[in-house]
Amino acid sequence: MRMLDGGQLGGLVADALASHANATESRVQSSESRGRGDPDRWLESAPGGQVLNDFVSSVDMAGALHALTGVDWTPAGPGSWSYYRSEGHHLGIHRDVAVCDLAVITCVLDEGRSGMSGLLRVWPTRSRATPDELRRSAHGHVDLHVSAGDTVVLLGGLLPHCVLPLTVGHLRIVAPICYQPRALATESRALSR
Repeated sequence: MRMLDGGQLGGLVADALASHANATESRVQSSESRGRGDPDRWLESAPGGQVLNDFVSSVDMAGALHALTGVDWTPAGPGSWSYYRSEGHHLGIHRDVAVCDLAVITCVLDEGRSGMSGLLRVWPTRSRATPDELRRSAHGHVDLHVSAGDTVVLLGGLLPHCVLPLTVGHLRIVAPICYQPRALATESRALSR
């Protein structure tokens, strides 16, 4: 899905590049399932700036997500950037954390891709399979090339997915944003008071 015009994409690229000064590397190596939201991984991430947070909470985003799903959504937290910059950077098979009912992944930079490098792999027909089962038998997947300016929306808490390892010379920057139904978010805030 294309949600960005050239000016918006340029603003998000500038936000991502400026935010990289605060990036930290995350490297977790394990072949075991540890539950939702904690896959093996090697990438860099950083909190997003104001441009990303404005995009995440915009009326346009809320309207697009409602049009796709018929549900009113709210961001589960502030925006962040994921940087895949080195050969082998990846995000292992997982389902998203509990507050990430809807995952919205926007790619702002994708340079030097070849072959399977950095593809988003989703298993739409194997929602009940564990990550270990998918590692042993990966049939039923769909590979998506998410280009700069593209946004993918998926039920991240239900559908297992991963980002395949990068090859040499490939650079990808994405904003993986979690949303939850507005009614649930309102209810959660009321209960925490």
